[in-house]
Amino acid sequence: MPKPSYHQTVQFMDDKGLAVFIGGKNHITGAFSEISILDCETLIWCSVECYGYRFISLLIFFLFIVYRNFKRCFHSTAMIDSKIIVFGGYDDNKYASTEIFIIETVP
Repeated sequence: MPKPSYHQTVQFMDDKGLAVFIGGKNHITGAFSEISILDCETLIWCSVECYGYRFISLLIFFLFIVYRNFKRCFHSTAMIDSKIIVFGGYDDNKYASTEIFIIETVP
């Protein structure tokens, strides 16, 4: 189960029946760099935290993520084919980097 949050983004992967929740913040910890995945058929959550400069993980449901560690809220995401594009946002203290992050969902 993910942390309670707001100002996150959600992308629905129709072909896999998954909802991918990216970033967000809450009033206790501020912004965070968490990815939570909900299997919409079974209602099972899988939560992934990003650590260090680079995080690589093969998750259940064959979701593959190559992700840099960053705290992010108020950001934008878009799904293009098998990729989730993450851009912009805020990290509690300043505007987030202008880098574009790509989350590949096919191993």
